[in-house]
Amino acid sequence: MERHEIDLDDLINATESTLEFFESKGLDSLKCYELLYGVLKLSKSYIESGANSLALLFDAIEICNSSDNPKKDYESAKDFVKSHQKNLNTHLNKHKVDYYEFLKKKECLYSVFIDSTIGEGNHRNNFFINIQRINAESREVDAKISHDIAYTVSSLPKPLPWAKPFLNLEVTGWKFLTYIGFPLFNLLYFTILVFWNLYGFSSLSATVLIISTFAVASFFHWIYPIYEAMDKRVGIAPFWMLNLNVISAQLRANKLGEKKEDGKQYRILELVVYKANCPVCGNVVSVVAGKSKFKGRLIGECDESPREHIFSFDHTKKIGNRI
Repeated sequence: MERHEIDLDDLINATESTLEFFESKGLDSLKCYELLYGVLKLSKSYIESGANSLALLFDAIEICNSSDNPKKDYESAKDFVKSHQKNLNTHLNKHKVDYYEFLKKKECLYSVFIDSTIGEGNHRNNFFINIQRINAESREVDAKISHDIAYTVSSLPKPLPWAKPFLNLEVTGWKFLTYIGFPLFNLLYFTILVFWNLYGFSSLSATVLIISTFAVASFFHWIYPIYEAMDKRVGIAPFWMLNLNVISAQLRANKLGEKKEDGKQYRILELVVYKANCPVCGNVVSVVAGKSKFKGRLIGECDESPREHIFSFDHTKKIGNRI
């Protein structure tokens, strides 16, 4: 069966929720739990390196090592994985009603199973985490019913070294004060410069004002996407964060689970690539910054027909309509 890209958010959320379900049932000592945990650990390491879901394929020896069940040879590793792959499905089917109810409480729409490719000739089987919609319908089908397009998180690109301090940065405590303090400091700084020029104008004061304006404007242009992502929850990632092989990516602010005193969530920034299939021509739809009448919005733009095949973009529901 042909494999299709899976939304990485859905994959991780469904797998972590499934592991939590095993723990809630006291089944976390089972080997099938260790197996799923090991495949998730491998998957996360690949995702962090920028891989998409189609690259999350692992042979039995890798999985046994990752799940702390090392085997001496491939055949014994394959037997172990296949045996507990079957046990995983058996336990989830046995507790299917409770399992689905648990997933719904976690607002997770997908159940999990370990799938495998078919080894032919000298090729080994590769195993991977697969997901299926609880109600047996894909999000793409739902999109065709009520919306024109369904987006998926295709990858979480690896940032360039100098961009890492800005990502996975928990904007709490002194970091939060720095985040809000930078624009306040600049406002105060320029207020002083303006009054200096109004009441004590000189060539020095004018030079300092001009140089400061250019310097701060240039710097703020580079870091503005960070403020946009924190304010609007998603924005276009700046070029200086991305590797050359990543043409376009988004910067989003994910909830940390920790709340401020006013009840709002603290957030963490991460690079992400949203994509979809164009329902008109079947080509790839990428998320870009809107222009002209769509200025200030992110939109889905077809790679083959970027002027005609354009769509709205809702990053929370990952859906859109033709606009």
